[in-house]
Amino acid sequence: MSLIGSRSGAALITSLITIVIVAGIALLMFNRTLAEMGHSRDNVAITQTMMLARGGANVGGSYLQSPTLLEKIQEIVEDEGSTTERWTFGGDGTTEVPDAAIVAKTMQDVAEALQQEVDGDLCGNNYRPNDSLATITVRVHFLTTACVGRPSSANLPNKTTLPDGRFVQGEPRDTGDPNSFQVYALPFVMVAEARQGDYKRNIVLQGEYRFNVGRSSFARFAYFANERRVDGRPVTFGSGEMIDGLVHSNEYLRYRDNPWFGGPVTVAGCEEPTLTDCGPSVEPGDFFNGGFQSSANVSTYCSSAPNICPNFAGGVTWGANFIPLPTNNFAQREVAARGGLAFEKTLKDLRLSVLEEGGEIYQIMSAEMCANPPISDPNDLTCNTPTTVTEYRFTDNKVDGKGFPLEIKNGLTWEPYKDGSGQQRYFQGVIFTDGGIANLGGPERTNPNDPDTAAPAIASFAQFTVAATGKIAVTRDLKYTESPCSSSAQWNGGDVIRATCEDLEAENVLGVYSQQGDLLFGTGTSATPLELTAQGVFMSSEGRVGTNNWDDVVNTESSVNITGGLIGNVVAGFYTSKGGYRRNVTYDPRTGTGTVPPFFPSTGEDEADKPTFFSYGQREQVY
Repeated sequence: MSLIGSRSGAALITSLITIVIVAGIALLMFNRTLAEMGHSRDNVAITQTMMLARGGANVGGSYLQSPTLLEKIQEIVEDEGSTTERWTFGGDGTTEVPDAAIVAKTMQDVAEALQQEVDGDLCGNNYRPNDSLATITVRVHFLTTACVGRPSSANLPNKTTLPDGRFVQGEPRDTGDPNSFQVYALPFVMVAEARQGDYKRNIVLQGEYRFNVGRSSFARFAYFANERRVDGRPVTFGSGEMIDGLVHSNEYLRYRDNPWFGGPVTVAGCEEPTLTDCGPSVEPGDFFNGGFQSSANVSTYCSSAPNICPNFAGGVTWGANFIPLPTNNFAQREVAARGGLAFEKTLKDLRLSVLEEGGEIYQIMSAEMCANPPISDPNDLTCNTPTTVTEYRFTDNKVDGKGFPLEIKNGLTWEPYKDGSGQQRYFQGVIFTDGGIANLGGPERTNPNDPDTAAPAIASFAQFTVAATGKIAVTRDLKYTESPCSSSAQWNGGDVIRATCEDLEAENVLGVYSQQGDLLFGTGTSATPLELTAQGVFMSSEGRVGTNNWDDVVNTESSVNITGGLIGNVVAGFYTSKGGYRRNVTYDPRTGTGTVPPFFPSTGEDEADKPTFFSYGQREQVY
């Protein structure tokens, strides 16, 4: 019995020990489970917070590239940059590049203005999803501190630096090229922060905006007029007219019924403008159906009579700045003399064409110069004794810093075109004559009544400004090899179908400019081509842009179809019931983003391209 009792006691002890061990293991497993559950909750929360921060970064990235912000940056750059010094943000230094310290200091004004703008848009907002209790904030640093004066004020994150604004490339204003640009960069830091309970994560994005700053080219206008009168008679935009692009007039505009303007319209409101000033009186407003309405009354007037008011789809500004027209053509004459084609007298004919030969594409320029003495009347195109035709050409083999090597045709042979010292001449984009051009255009049509049978005049790589002191008559079609637009704006009942302009990477561009004479389309006779096609920007500083003999004998059932713009002291005299061309203008959107004819006249005002967004990359910060 004692043996049995002894064995029973040992078993009991063994059982107790086993229970203790099992209980211990269970407790360890329980504690580990609790710990792993805690870690799992942490991991889930961390992941969720990081994903929320990335969502905030997506919001910030979209904001940084939004059209509204890009336009605001463009506006601030134009307002803050110098318009008189050699360097927009670098002072008047005479070096080949501006001083970096001066650039950084002057661009600080841009950074401060932008900081105030983005703070107003972003600071204090919570970008969390609707079903989340998290806090998601986004801020952008153009300065080291963002959201100043707000509860969310914050400095740059740790180990993050904000570089100074800097000069990238470009030329100073005194190069002689009115269309030269300077490129600057403005860095930024974007911080997207997510908080969820005790958890916090940041996404930091660094990058910069780059923008071109230079004199604004007249080529950016779809329509520009200093005054709106022909022979003292006021000119009116009538019902059915459409202009899709930037429009400006120094004088009052006049409207009849419902013309359509697809781009911004600005009107200085000058009563008697000259080439250089607005005249003695200014009153913001326009004429509607014969009656003047001040800018303060226009809204009420048009609300009460919507059927007799224009459609300003792109907005309208009355009391805009007066924009003077150029008073000389020195820039074009100088460039043509050193790197172009320069003629001393009126041209009877200037023909532009494109030729493929031996696997090469050539831009051909054929000039027939009059032997008459220089004319005193800029609108006199008399040419009694023309000389023989001289042909020039170049292909797409541009030499950096020089231009396209020019060739001249000698008999049946092409040879290098050399200047007076025997050096190769390079084409830099300007054809100039100290006279007029009696006939300007591309190749003749194979079918005189079908504009589609006219071959291109401007090669895909060619960029021209054709400039003259006197009158220019566009008597044949002028076509691009690559047109930016495949259709023009059309009415569809009471609605407008806008032009289709999808080839905005096309490089060919043409400007036609007269300093003192008129710039007119057609021959002024019954032989004028039907449906004349003119692709380019057409400008006269002191004369009229319109139709040749518009109120006399020109066919009354035809149009001049323009892809580009019309700019002049007077832009009028296209059509009456007696004659002329109906005007069909399709705006070339490339001219508003920097693709303009070389050495085309500038407005004297600075213009900044919409900035380009660059990202250096992003990183995640853990707290």
